[in-house]
Amino acid sequence: AVPYVPLAYPGTPPSPWKLVPQPLKITVAHTQLNRGGTGTITLTASNVSDEPTDGSTITLSDRIPSGLTVTGIAGTGWTCSGTTTRNCTRVDILTPHSSFPPVTVDVSVSATANFVLAHAPTLTGHGGNVWVDTVSDPISVGVGASGDVGGTVPATLALTLGGPATFAPF
Repeated sequence: AVPYVPLAYPGTPPSPWKLVPQPLKITVAHTQLNRGGTGTITLTASNVSDEPTDGSTITLSDRIPSGLTVTGIAGTGWTCSGTTTRNCTRVDILTPHSSFPPVTVDVSVSATANFVLAHAPTLTGHGGNVWVDTVSDPISVGVGASGDVGGTVPATLALTLGGPATFAPF
C-alpha cells in the first residue's frame, strides 16, 4: 500500500493506500487582541504518538495575518526567521506524548485591523514520510473602550394591578 498523508497531498490517492499516522500536532493560543493594541500568539508542537520523533528538522510556520505586525518571536531551542511567514525550526528528538517549549509571537494590532483575522499556522517534520499538521485559529479583534460600566436596580419590584385580581383555579 502507498503511504498517504492527508494534509500533505490533496484529494484521495489511487488504491491501494494506507493512512500514515501523524505524530506531530500543533496547538495555538492567543491573548485578547484589540485594535491599536499588542498581544501574543503561542504556538506549541507536540508528539501525540507512542514513539519518539526521529530527530529530523521540525518546522513551525506562521503566516502572520494582515492587520498584525510581529514585534518579536522566540522559543527555547527554536531558531526563528522570516518576514511575512515566520518559520521556526529545531532538530532534536521529541519524546512520546510530550511537547517542545512553545514559540511566542509578540504582535501589534493595526488600528484598522479586520474584526476577524484568518490564522492557520502549520507544523511539518520528516521521518520516512512527511508529517504535517495545520490548525485553524480565527482571531477575533476587539475595539478597546474606556470608561466604567454601572447601574442601579431597586431592591424590590412593585406591581400595580388596575382593580381586583382574580385567578381561575388550576
